[in-house]
Amino acid sequence: MIKYLTNEAEALQELPSREHACWICILPQFTGAELIDWAHQFNVPGNYLTDALDPEKLPRYEVQDSSTFLLLRTPVLMEVKDEEDPVYKTAPIILILKPDIMIT
Repeated sequence: MIKYLTNEAEALQELPSREHACWICILPQFTGAELIDWAHQFNVPGNYLTDALDPEKLPRYEVQDSSTFLLLRTPVLMEVKDEEDPVYKTAPIILILKPDIMIT
């Protein structure tokens, strides 16, 4: 699922389609093929989006042409066996900044 958002009157507003200076929010569930299609559509390297699917990818920061890419991993509590031994995994957060759009 993909949402297009903008900031109007200090509040986020959903747009029906992509506009200049909007936030493109890609939400699960999606396929690797959809990510590649969106990468072409938004003119960003394909690996910028697909790297989120690889649990072995380490956090990183890159600048390429007019795109800035940031891959973060944030802890997510999966289960609590007991209060002293919680189980976490990490989930990816991707941020891509271009002159006219932001993609997460």
